Amino acid sequence: MSLSSILSIARSALAMQQRSVDVTSHNIANASTEGYRRQRLELSAEEPLRTPQGTIGRGVSADGIQRARDTFLDASFRQESSLLGRFDTTRQLLGGVESIFDESGDSGLGAGLDALLGAFGDLANDPSSASARALVVQTAQALAGQFHASADRLAAIGSDVLQRMQGAVADVNAYGAQIADLNRQITAAAKGVSAPDLEDRRDLLIDKLSQLIDVQVVEHPNHGVAVVAGGALLVDGAQHEELEVRNLAAGGYGLGVKTTGAPIRLSSGSLKGLSDLSSSALPAIQRQLDQFASAVATEVNAIHRTGTTTSGAGGGDFFDPAGMTAASLAVAAPIRQSVANLATGTSGAPGDGSVALRLAQLRTTPVSSTGGSTLGDFYGGIVTSVGALTQAAEQGATSQDAMVANVQSQRSSATEVSIDEEMVSLIKGQQAFQAASKIVNAADEMMQSILDMV
Repeated sequence: MSLSSILSIARSALAMQQRSVDVTSHNIANASTEGYRRQRLELSAEEPLRTPQGTIGRGVSADGIQRARDTFLDASFRQESSLLGRFDTTRQLLGGVESIFDESGDSGLGAGLDALLGAFGDLANDPSSASARALVVQTAQALAGQFHASADRLAAIGSDVLQRMQGAVADVNAYGAQIADLNRQITAAAKGVSAPDLEDRRDLLIDKLSQLIDVQVVEHPNHGVAVVAGGALLVDGAQHEELEVRNLAAGGYGLGVKTTGAPIRLSSGSLKGLSDLSSSALPAIQRQLDQFASAVATEVNAIHRTGTTTSGAGGGDFFDPAGMTAASLAVAAPIRQSVANLATGTSGAPGDGSVALRLAQLRTTPVSSTGGSTLGDFYGGIVTSVGALTQAAEQGATSQDAMVANVQSQRSSATEVSIDEEMVSLIKGQQAFQAASKIVNAADEMMQSILDMV
């Protein structure tokens, strides 16, 4: 081997160890950068020189910079993260729904119904009392107001669901555009090798996208990726599709591809939770609330119509029959205009409180409009069903949070920067660089000795 060969080997060693230290420095600098994955300079021996005496090494070369990653853990993290997004979103919004049916104080619908039936009981004890009659009307109007407030809060949550869906879809479209742009940059810059920093940014965007909608990632040989979301091709190389919120035929909201109109089949992610709430959970709760309001109005009206006022007129409807939903329930106009139009008994006599007593007994009387349960039990069933939905979402979110943390821990240990490891790598690179420098010095001295001989 000639002295020039020795210098060439030393030069390659110096250059490669310097690049290795550069990569190590880059790792240390990005130890806290979100989405950054540890990088390593891949080195290999140069193609050896073949001589009659055998092959002779020619130094070292770089095969490129590779980032630490585990595609299985990436896919697992995105799957679990997508499920967490669904349960967490459902939990947050159902928590607001549950507060509508909070019976811990005196402002709940159950307490309002008890107050009305209690007022009828007081009226049955003193049918001629003007204050007892006024109290019945006041508590009935208060109950109607509670129904209105509950319906308004449910409607507000429904509007919030739509706004959240629109915001999430805007985020999905923005992520899709950014991923497509990064695909373009990666394939243009890579030239057959990886572009680790750009790929890290792309993977981070896909991770965020998976929280909103279920995704599958297909890698291309040119280092670009295709992203399938909800069964539709969202990104393919530098091209991307945009999604839009659309009304479902059966009610609620779903998603579709803006250009083709193809529907998106949601299976997880925040958008799945929002879509299910808008098309299933919230309408079901609204129907139950309306059924409860209708049952209260129907049963009270049926009994009140059997009575007679003190003037001898028929009792008529207590609640306006035109308003049989939670949003429209109202005390009938004649009752609001004069408490004298209240029918307390069947004979019209001032002391007859039989009708008021029957109304008070609705607290414990099974009725047909609720399927044979009492009004209180029917409302209790609504509260229980909402609580069960919230609890299921809470348990799902708690379980998924643990799953995501577990997968993230595994992925972090496999891909994130360890300062201790980088310091060891830095020392190795530094010592190797110093050793290569000594080779240069030794070759230089050898060459000088030859020149001195001449």
